[in-house]
Amino acid sequence: MNDATNRFSASASHIAMTARPFGAPRIHLDENASGGAAPMTYNEAAAAWASVRNKAPEPAASGESEPADSSTPAADDGAADTAAASGDDPQLSDEGNAAQGENPAPGEDDGSDPEADKLPPIARPKSWAKEEDAEWAALPRSLQEKIAARETTREKAIRQSQNDAATTSKALAAKEQAAEQARSHYEAQVKAAVAVLEREQLRDFPDIRTTADVTRLAQTDPLRFNLWQAHQGELAWATEEAKKAEERATTAKTDEWTAFRSAENAKAVEHIPDLGDSKKASAIMEKAVSLLQEVGFTAQELGAYDKGEKISLFDHRVQRILVNAIRYQDLQAARAAAIAKPVPPVQRPGVKPAVGAAQAERVQALTTRLTNSGSLNDAVALRVAQRAANRR
Repeated sequence: MNDATNRFSASASHIAMTARPFGAPRIHLDENASGGAAPMTYNEAAAAWASVRNKAPEPAASGESEPADSSTPAADDGAADTAAASGDDPQLSDEGNAAQGENPAPGEDDGSDPEADKLPPIARPKSWAKEEDAEWAALPRSLQEKIAARETTREKAIRQSQNDAATTSKALAAKEQAAEQARSHYEAQVKAAVAVLEREQLRDFPDIRTTADVTRLAQTDPLRFNLWQAHQGELAWATEEAKKAEERATTAKTDEWTAFRSAENAKAVEHIPDLGDSKKASAIMEKAVSLLQEVGFTAQELGAYDKGEKISLFDHRVQRILVNAIRYQDLQAARAAAIAKPVPPVQRPGVKPAVGAAQAERVQALTTRLTNSGSLNDAVALRVAQRAANRR
C-alpha cells in the first residue's frame, strides 16, 4: 500500500480534476507524465486516494484541533474504504451508470419514428392479398415503409429476372430458327446431290450393272474402276444423309401431330365432359365411327385421318354432317320456343270455350307430341299451328 501511495504522490502533479458531463468528478491520469514511476492502474489510484483521505489530520500550530468537516459524513469515508478494499472504482461505477442511462434496456426503444407513425398508412403492396387490408392498415407506418421497400426491391428483381429470361428465350429462339434453316438448306442440298450423282452414274458408268461387270472392270481398266468406286462412295454417303433427313422430318411431323391431338382432346373435354370418362368416351367414339361410315367414309380413310392426314371442309361427307347438325339445332330451338309458349286457361264444364281454344289445344297437343318424338315433321306442324293461333 505504501508503494502505491508513493507512486500516487509522485504523479500527483499530473492528476487533474475535470468536470464530467453529469457533474461527477473524474480523475485524469496523464500517461505521458515522467517521474520514474510506472503508470498506475485505476484500482491502485482508488486505493491511494482512499488512504490519503483516511490519513489523520496534523494538529494545528496553536494546539487547537481543526474541527471536522461536517460536509463530509463518516459514511462517505466508509464507502470509499469499502470501494478501495473491493478494488472497485466509484468513478468507474458512475461512468457505468451514465453509460446505462445513455443506452436504454432492450425494448424501451424499438427504433420507430413516432412522427412517421402519425402519417396516414401507405398503399398495400401488390403481393398482399385484398383480404389482408385490415392487417396491413394495423401495422405502424414505419413498419409499412420497411415492408413496402422490401417488396419493391423483390418485385424489381423478379421483373429483371423475367426480362432476362425473355431475352434469353428470344436469343435461343433465334438460334433455333437459324439452325433449323441451316438444317433444311443442308437437307435440300443432300437430296439434290443424290439426284446429280444418280444422273452421273447413268452417264459415266452405263455398262456397270451387275457384279460381273464390276469384276471385269477391275481386271480390264483399273483406273476407271477406281473412279467408279469413288463415285459409289459419294452416292452411298449422300443417300444415307437423305434417308436420315427424311426420317427426321417424319419424326418431327409425328411429334407435332401428337401434340396437336393432345391439345385438341383436352379442349374437347372442356365442352364434352363425358369424354373425360373412359367408358363413356369409348361408346361415343364407336357411335362416331358408325356415323362417319354411314355418310361414306371408309375404314382406310379413317385410319389415315387418325394418323394426321388432313381433310377438307368441302368434302361432301363433311357437308352432310354439318347440315344434319344445323337441322338438329333448329329442332332444339323450335322445341324450346314451343315449351316457352303460355298454356291457355282451363275451361270449366258447361262453359263456352273461349275464341281460339281449339287452336290452343292443338298447339298444346303438338307440343307434347314434339317433346316425345323429336321429329322434324312434328316441329313444322307445331310451327304452322302457332302461326294460325297468332293470326286469331
